[in-house]
Amino acid sequence: MFAKEPVAGRVKTRLAPTLGAAGAARLYEAFLEDLGLVLDRWDRGRVTWFVEGDPAHPSFRGREVRAQVGDDLGHRLEGAFAWAFSEGPGPVAVIGSDSPLLERGHLDELLGAVAGPDEAAVIPADDGGYTGLALGAPCPAAFRGIEWSTGRVLGQTLRSLDAA
Repeated sequence: MFAKEPVAGRVKTRLAPTLGAAGAARLYEAFLEDLGLVLDRWDRGRVTWFVEGDPAHPSFRGREVRAQVGDDLGHRLEGAFAWAFSEGPGPVAVIGSDSPLLERGHLDELLGAVAGPDEAAVIPADDGGYTGLALGAPCPAAFRGIEWSTGRVLGQTLRSLDAA
């Protein structure tokens, strides 16, 4: 699970003009709570929260938490996958915290679609990115040369995966 510390002015900033910075942060915190309920009940693998910000924030209490490390989202994702694969065999999946409608069945389907080391699966997002990505083996190329926070993320990622 990739998440940010829910701090006003740092999360859901595009919603701040409508909700205010504090309201946007409260909405994001609700997203984390909803996803936490899903992940806490998911019994088909290990769940680790990779957090940007303070891993000791109350939103992450009682969960396995690691800090995100890297200069940009691509480096942070690459590092998280590398760590996860160092802990055991795949498949490994990452989901984003902007996925309040994600259910257990989505996780099962995402990971179930990856049957071997040369396979990957995604849950596309409406904004041109993705909500979830599963890999059968480490694939650093999936995170390099991506124009993060744009509507081109999914297409560029799929092309990188195909090439790899």
